Parts: sequence; structure tokens; C-alpha cells
Amino acid sequence: MVLRRIFGGKARVIHQEESISAVPAAAVAGDEEVERGEGLLLARVLNTAQFMQLSVARGLETQAQLVAEINERSERMRLALALSSEQVVQSAGIAEDLRRALAAEVERVASDIRRELAEAVALIDTKAAEVLHVIAETGDIAKMVNLLALNAAIEAARAGEQGRGFAVVADEVRRLAQRTLESSELATRRMDLSDVQLRVTQIASQGDAKLAGLADHLTALLGRLSEIFDALGRNIGDLNDTNKVIAEAAPQAARRTATLREHAERSAGLSQAVGEVVLQTQNKDAGVTALLHRYQLSSDPGYDRLEDVMRRGLLRVAIEPAFVGLSFRLHPADRLLGLDVDYASAFARWLGVRVEFVEHAWDQCPDLLYFGRTPSEAPADLMWSALLSHAALSGVACSRPYTSMPFILARRAGDGRINGLADLAGKVLGVGNDPAAITVLEGAGVRWQANRDKPGSVVQLANLIAYSDQGRIHEAVATGVVDAFAVERPIFHWAATDRASRWRGKIEILPGNLAGEPWHYCVGVAAAPENQRLLAKVNEFLHDFLVAPERAGIERRWQGGM
Repeated sequence: MVLRRIFGGKARVIHQEESISAVPAAAVAGDEEVERGEGLLLARVLNTAQFMQLSVARGLETQAQLVAEINERSERMRLALALSSEQVVQSAGIAEDLRRALAAEVERVASDIRRELAEAVALIDTKAAEVLHVIAETGDIAKMVNLLALNAAIEAARAGEQGRGFAVVADEVRRLAQRTLESSELATRRMDLSDVQLRVTQIASQGDAKLAGLADHLTALLGRLSEIFDALGRNIGDLNDTNKVIAEAAPQAARRTATLREHAERSAGLSQAVGEVVLQTQNKDAGVTALLHRYQLSSDPGYDRLEDVMRRGLLRVAIEPAFVGLSFRLHPADRLLGLDVDYASAFARWLGVRVEFVEHAWDQCPDLLYFGRTPSEAPADLMWSALLSHAALSGVACSRPYTSMPFILARRAGDGRINGLADLAGKVLGVGNDPAAITVLEGAGVRWQANRDKPGSVVQLANLIAYSDQGRIHEAVATGVVDAFAVERPIFHWAATDRASRWRGKIEILPGNLAGEPWHYCVGVAAAPENQRLLAKVNEFLHDFLVAPERAGIERRWQGGM
């Protein structure tokens, strides 16, 4: 009966400040004062349980997105590995064919050269034998000349009237001289090796031609190998890209899984505890009070968060600690800096209280409005961390906007390939884990694994990585893990332009607004009655602060102006 009176039979979700008091009207329905108090307190517990479940649902949606991108890349890796394996087999076959062809061709060319050289050597041997024969005959002639010369000497000794003998000797000498001349000419002809030289030249030319043919054959085979190795190189490049995507997505998926498990366990424990309290027939008030205290929730039906903040003198603000430009540290031990930090600090000073930043991943900061990071930690008072006013989350009430900015595209410095969304076909785009950003990209015709079959496709990405780890986004762009990043300008302005930024000169912001109209940040509180006065106080502060010089200085520093 109590549960039906609280919610009218179903859960109610509150979105805006003006509807933040809708729960009390339902909660106080009833005839008995006891049930009225129980209903208010139990509603507080159930709101917490409901938001835990919403957190799990949002996480599952993000998880599905990450898993889809990982699966798509895993399929690419499988195909690339299969193709690479096939190409390696082809390469091995071509290499073996090349080895055999080369061995056979070399043996054939060598055999031909040996045969031709053997013929040339035989020709040289023949020529040499003929020369030796001529030389031998010349030697015989020389011997006879010597003998005749001896006879001439003898005849000379008898000179005188016997001179007729000299004539005979002279005649023989002339004949021998003629023979010597003829032999000399013959030797000259026999010793002419020009035909041998021609034959050797022909052999060399034929060898060159055969070697040239072999070279052409080898070039063709090596060309095929080169094509295969180029394809292997591209596959390896795809595998490297795949590894980058998986290396980015897998740790985020693992962290998200751990968070979802924790939230699911806490939600289950809280639901079980609520069930036990509801079934109690006695001391139900005590059971509800103990349950609220266990989860660091107030047991006062009239609890007002603004009064609590002023009483403790401390404003607890949920914030992402790695949002460069919004809320971050230059060094691990430094205090938080950034646009959101400056606004939240100014509000705390205006209230006259200290500020404590409750640091958590951005996509889980809304959870802190309902429950702490651990069971022993109280919820945060408000969220001042890049909360978009036009895309307020279920269960979160928003203030008036406190700043405006375009939704931009960032790239590596000097990367002329990318000048807009149209240039991202087949590339990897990074984006914050923000439903509003996903909606804008989808509306612009950008498609990825999760929505690839949706009509209106203009650009098909290789992958879309939704980042939960805001500390990785600038490095991912600078090092090429993603080709571009779609994000609000303040998140990249300081990183791209400030001298203290380690990414200055490595990343740059493209002009224009992907969303068409400016986006606005607002302050968020849990959509529950106890936060109505605190939210009104935030709006009162912003009414005056938005025209103050301090606010203009904040805007100039963190996003280059208003």
C-alpha cells in the first residue's frame, strides 16, 4: 500500500526544476500521518535504488557500444589474419617457384655457356695446332738455309773458276727464301684469331641475352612477391589500427564492467533491504531509518540540502578530475583547475562555504547525486561538470545555463586529410561518452558499427570510440589512436593553445559547429524535493555572476572568450 501511494503504481522520473516538487504530492498521499512519514523516507530510498538501476542501464548501453566496436575490430582482425595467412602461403609458394626457376635457369644458362666456351676452346686448339705446324715447317726451312749457307761457305773456299757452284747454291737459297715467305704468310693467316674473337663475342652476347631473360623472369616473380608483401603490410597496418582501437576500448569496457557489477550488487542489496523493511509489521520507522543511515541518506522527512550545506559549511561537488580545460590537474599533486572548477568555486564563495570536489568519471558523476562512491560515502550535493542543458539525464534537474560553446571537431595538428565530417570515411572518430554527442553525429549522417544500417548514411566510420576515460582523449588525438575527436570546444581549447599544455602544437580545433547551434552547460542536482532550494540558489547566483567581470575572465582563459 505504501509503495503504491508513493509512486502511483509506477516509477516517476523528474527532469526539470519546476517539476522537482512533484514527488512530495504523491508521497504525502494517504490518510495516516505514520504512512506519510514512512512514504517520504521510503521514497528517498527507492529513488536511490531507481537511480542505481538507471546507472546500470546507461552503463549497459555504453558497454554495448564498446563491445560492438570491439567485435567489429575483432572481425576485421580475424579477416586480416586469415588473408595474411593465405598470402603467406602464396608467398611461400612463389618463393619456392622462384627458387626452382632460378636454379633451373641458372643451370641452363651455365650449361649453354659451358658448351659455347668448349666450342670456342676447341676452335682455339685447332688454330693453335695449325700455327704449330706452320712454325715447325718454318723451322725445317731455317735448317736447310743454314745447311746451304754452310755449303756456300765451302764453295766460297774453292772460289775461282768453279763459280758455277755458287749459282746452284744461290738458286736453292732463293727457292728456300720463297718457301720461307710463303710459310710466313701462311702462319700469319693461321694465326689470325678474329673468327675466334667473333665467336667469343657471340657467346658473351647470347649469355647476356639469356641472363637478361632470367632477370625479367625474376623481376616478374619478385613483382608478385612485392604485391603480396604490400598487401601483408596493409593487413599489418589494419591489425595495428585494430590493436589501437581495442587497446582504447577494452580497458574502458573492463572498468565499466567493474562499475556495473558494483552498482548492480549495491542496487540488489538495497532492493532486498527495502523489501525486508516493507514486509515488516512492527518498527517499520526504525527499519527505514536504519536503511537510510546505511546508505548515508537523511532520515529527516523534511530534509533540505541547502540547509545541510550551510550547516556543515561545505559544498560537495561531483566533478570529472581529468577533463582538461574543465576540471584537471597540471601535475598529480596540484589542485584542480578549469572552467567548471572556477565556476563551482565562485558559487561556494558566494554561498560563504568551502567546496569539496568529489572526483569521479564524468559518465558516473550523475550517480553521485544519489549515492556515494562507496557505501560509506554520502551523495554529492550537486554536479558541476560539463552537464549539457539540452540533454539532461533522467533523474537529474538542471539549472539555467552558465556557459555556451560550439560542438567542434579536433584533429592532429597539420593533418590536412581531415577538414570536416565528410573526410572521416573509413577512419576512427573519438567522442565523449555523451548521448547528446552521439545524437548529433547520427543526425549528421555519421554511421558506425552500432548504427551502420540506419537510413541517411553520409559517412561510414571504421570505428567510433566513446571515451569514458577523459584523461585519454587528447593523447589519443595527438598520437593518432583516433583520427579526429568530436567534443565541446572548452575541452580542447586550453589543451591546443595554452603554453602550459603538453599538447600545444600537436592538436588543433577545426572551425565550425557540428551541432549547428551552441551547446550550454548547466548545474545538476538530484531531482528530489530536498534539492529544490539549492537549485534555486544556484540560479540566483548565476543570474548575477553571468554579467560579472570574473565570469568574463573565466571564459577568456578556458575557451578563448564568450
